[in-house]
Amino acid sequence: MSPETTELLNKLLTIAFPVSVITAVFANLFNKFANDKNQSLKYITDERAKWRNFVKESASKIYSREYKDDSKKALISKLILSLNPLSVEGEIDHTIVLLLNKIEEGEDDENTFPQLRYCIGMLLKHDWERSKNETRGILGRVCNWKKKRNVINEFRKWYEKQNNKKPIFNEKKEILIDEKYN
Repeated sequence: MSPETTELLNKLLTIAFPVSVITAVFANLFNKFANDKNQSLKYITDERAKWRNFVKESASKIYSREYKDDSKKALISKLILSLNPLSVEGEIDHTIVLLLNKIEEGEDDENTFPQLRYCIGMLLKHDWERSKNETRGILGRVCNWKKKRNVINEFRKWYEKQNNKKPIFNEKKEILIDEKYN
């Protein structure tokens, strides 16, 4: 080999080695990030599936009245505690809590249980849509945004029809709810 070829080969190796090291580091960081994201998504998805099953089973027992008087309160309390405590009037979780409070206090009527069943179904559908949406990439989430909102919009239409009103807020954007079930 000529000295010029040897010198050229040394220059190429001097440039190629650091580039390959940097590329390997970035590839490993990208793979770690992707793996961590997948593990987190899998955990969250699994936990949500467990939550949906718990809500279905609890709501089924309450709807069918398959509880003894001493466990009725515990079952309703567990279901209420598994819902969003920050929900406001007119949202699914809040409506479910109000219905469960009526059932627990024995103030339910012929509409309470069908309303509860409808609300639980809408809550589960909304969570299912959110869960599916989280497994999509960014482009899939953007394209699916309107579909996800349809569940909430359908519930709001139903809520307005059932209550002849829209959710009420005061000037501080705090909800005004019936004190009896607060």
